[in-house]
Amino acid sequence: MSTRCASAANGFALAGLALCWACGGPPSAEASETEETTATTGEPYDCADLPAPRIRQLDGPIGAADVAFDESGNLIGSNTQDLFRASSVTGQPSLWVPGIPSRAAVRQLSDGRVAVVQEMFFRVLVLTPDGSSELLASNLEYPFGLVEDREGNIFIGDERRIMRVDAASGETHVWLETPSFSSRWISFDRDYDGLFIGGRSPIIYRVPISASGQAGTPIEWGTLPLDDNPPLEPDETGGDTGAETGSETGDREPSGDPGVLALVDGLGVDACGNVYAAEFHSRGLYKIPAGGGDGELFVGWTEIEYGHGLQWGSGLGEWSATSLFLPQPYNEYNVIEVEIGVPTKP
Repeated sequence: MSTRCASAANGFALAGLALCWACGGPPSAEASETEETTATTGEPYDCADLPAPRIRQLDGPIGAADVAFDESGNLIGSNTQDLFRASSVTGQPSLWVPGIPSRAAVRQLSDGRVAVVQEMFFRVLVLTPDGSSELLASNLEYPFGLVEDREGNIFIGDERRIMRVDAASGETHVWLETPSFSSRWISFDRDYDGLFIGGRSPIIYRVPISASGQAGTPIEWGTLPLDDNPPLEPDETGGDTGAETGSETGDREPSGDPGVLALVDGLGVDACGNVYAAEFHSRGLYKIPAGGGDGELFVGWTEIEYGHGLQWGSGLGEWSATSLFLPQPYNEYNVIEVEIGVPTKP
């Protein structure tokens, strides 16, 4: 059986393109101050007037749950069993490293290695450019998301906690316990003084980070509009549901997840401070404005088109630095591009 059916991508190309007008809308009035730059993309962007999303179905790269871009600008993705490298949006990808099963985060690190979260083995591997691998972290609970800070320390979303791998020693320790909510996908904020967390609820949390790198108390930063999602069954609520406390959204201590089915499948922050989240049950890509608060549906997918995980392009070759690239686990492991007109945070 082939690694994926390339012809399936063509069947959804026009439908994906049509979504850009149906699901895009004007950027939130709560967006951050106007900021224009050409340093990253060669094109200016205005944080107060970002364009509607433009969608393109790709028929080249492979991706199952997440993608990364290596130092040469190639897209690295998985078919859940092997890792592939794609040099263009249309060319056929080549097998890079066989036998690396994963349905979670794949991230390029600052030292040139690629980190692969193997949630079913409760560990994280790192791969060198020649494809050799070594263990980064093991004996985890249920790892999924992974990010790196500016000092090279690595943070892992590990279900009810955030793990930190020290850049100097390589030692892994618990950075933050999150007993009242799930820590699945994570992303630093624009200034790297806070960590956003998405899990099994409509709430996106923010953890302030001190100058010494210590975690503060999580607050409820933003909310995904998931009122149409199915309700949780009584036996599914567990410790994730409780009464809301605190002040308005953006400054609340976590009080438990609302009682609807939710599963954050990707998280990222742009150069304007907006937060993007992929959510499984609604098949949606959401946007929360800089400053937090209520999010909005940014792109609505069909079940097949749904994009899991998200990563900005490398800016090299055909990989636009102002586009999100999302793997499609239900579309034969194809990848879809969403041009949003603004790059990732610096």
